[in-house]
Amino acid sequence: RNTSPSPVRNQPRDKLTDSQLKSKTKSILTEYFDIEEIEEAVDCIKTEMGLVKKHHLFIEESINIILDNKPKTHGLLGDLYAALFEEKPPLMHADGLLTGFQPAFEMAEELAIDVPGIYNIFGTLLGKCIAREHISFQVVKDALNPLKASKKAGKVMCEILKNAINDLGDQGKMIIQQRWAKEKMVWSDFCSNHEALIKEYEMEFLSSSDTGSKVEAVLSDIKLFEKLSDLLSVKRISFDDVFDMIEGAWGKKLTSDNIKKLVDYTCRNLVVYQPHTYNDTNPFDKQELQAKYAPLLKRYLQAGEAKENSELQLHALDAIQLYIHTISFPRNLAYNLFVELEEMGIVSAEGFKHWHKFGLEQQGHGVIRQSLKQFFRELDSNDDSDNQ
Repeated sequence: RNTSPSPVRNQPRDKLTDSQLKSKTKSILTEYFDIEEIEEAVDCIKTEMGLVKKHHLFIEESINIILDNKPKTHGLLGDLYAALFEEKPPLMHADGLLTGFQPAFEMAEELAIDVPGIYNIFGTLLGKCIAREHISFQVVKDALNPLKASKKAGKVMCEILKNAINDLGDQGKMIIQQRWAKEKMVWSDFCSNHEALIKEYEMEFLSSSDTGSKVEAVLSDIKLFEKLSDLLSVKRISFDDVFDMIEGAWGKKLTSDNIKKLVDYTCRNLVVYQPHTYNDTNPFDKQELQAKYAPLLKRYLQAGEAKENSELQLHALDAIQLYIHTISFPRNLAYNLFVELEEMGIVSAEGFKHWHKFGLEQQGHGVIRQSLKQFFRELDSNDDSDNQ
């Protein structure tokens, strides 16, 4: 007799029945919307719900709950969706998320009678997941099929893009443009009247009616950073090859936009932020910064006279500010990163002070300066010691 355990019986199962899951979803979200503690909400979902195959039911019920709730809850729920992807292991996946949206997409015309802003709500709920690259444009395109008959698929895509760009800040359009081109997206996949929609939502930068030079430039940047990653991944990095490649594409003197792209690339590779595994005493690998990125950044942030360098460094620090803003200002990250930039000679004292006074990036402007008060006190103290 075969006594081996049944593979079907021993598959992981969800802890709750459908009815219990809906009740638990309501209680967790009610408390989350009240106290706005996202980490506590994530922990409750992890420990009390134990989702295995019913992610879509959690999403479906959460959408039903916020339709009758205050607009503030729409953004809070979008934040929570993104946070569930960022757990290790993830508590959400793309299929579960977008399957959960299907009933709402299918009933959108009826829902719009009582909830006129339903299409805006869809954008708010999914925008951050697009911004954080938890879901791709391709899977969203497929998920929006039920909205094509009512000619609302394009509108919802625009709402999602609008929210994603807003979440990403000043470089949002550039980042979205790169991904849009890489996934070979076209507006005709969403609707036939896309010209009017593109104009209404100011999405011309994604329009295929552009000259084509923008898309080619975006693809060139994607290839450049892919090649840069390859060159920096080897044990003995040839910085001559790195510099030749960058300068072959962008020239020896980088524009402010290219400085921002390079620094954003550095941040995204150096700081891999996960809320529940983040170490605020060691938020990034200092040896990796020293070995891989310091030579690269010094090359282009110390390229001219002191005044010119301060201006280049301003754009670099603006890019860091924006990146830290997009990941919600993890504790001590800005301070630790600025200390290393100063100690490794990547950014000068004059560059820091120039940025502090004249920085152009508005997203996170006040928050990051508040978190860097100690850094600038120490910087001034060092200057005073040097002058004595």
